[in-house]
Amino acid sequence: MRGLSGFLGALVWSGLVVGVGAVEARAAVRFLGESEGLATQHQMLDLPQEWLVTQNAQSNQAQRLFNEGYALYQEGTAASLQAAIEKFEAAIPPYQAANNSIGEALARVAAGSSYRDLGFNVEALDHYEKALKIWQRLTQQTTGEGLQSVRNVQAVTLNNIGTVYSSLGEKSRALEYYNQALPLLRAVGDRRGEATTLTSIGSVYDSIGEKSHALEYYNQALPLLRAVGDRGGEATTL
Repeated sequence: MRGLSGFLGALVWSGLVVGVGAVEARAAVRFLGESEGLATQHQMLDLPQEWLVTQNAQSNQAQRLFNEGYALYQEGTAASLQAAIEKFEAAIPPYQAANNSIGEALARVAAGSSYRDLGFNVEALDHYEKALKIWQRLTQQTTGEGLQSVRNVQAVTLNNIGTVYSSLGEKSRALEYYNQALPLLRAVGDRRGEATTLTSIGSVYDSIGEKSHALEYYNQALPLLRAVGDRGGEATTL
């Protein structure tokens, strides 16, 4: 599932207009929304309306590169994913020059997910971890609804890192990141994200033979999945 509805046009941060286009926003849902055990589930981020502002011309070059990368990513071939990575990575310096931390973080998550799809987990981790540092810094710079939104994307990035570590066989590291994500998702009331994380934790325990622990987390996820009407996730968990 590569074509998704957008949720923002651009963002304001501490009075600075920073451009993040609608294509970037649609891509962010795909890139930020996958998690082990529920690969087709996507977390829609409910960002505050006051973040929707006029596009910043300084970010136009970066946005163009990001949009081109997203178009390539949607093709889904190995060649197009490699080309998408080049676009996403090329977008990072102009985002940095425009002081657009959110755009940079989204580009890094996009590049990380493209690397992950190609099986380059080390490169994926590098981008995810750099994006995570940005989200962590931004949580110190905002309050209210904006803080909730940043915590949400921070949690999803933590989930992505956990998924990579799990695929590398580093199960304890995967659990470490999933368990960092869980309280953030609970704090912002993201029941779908919480269910995804609980299922991911259960999958890790299942993979290392700790069936009772796995069942404990699956049983926590099920009522949440039912509450949000996620029948596909419920079926996977069952």
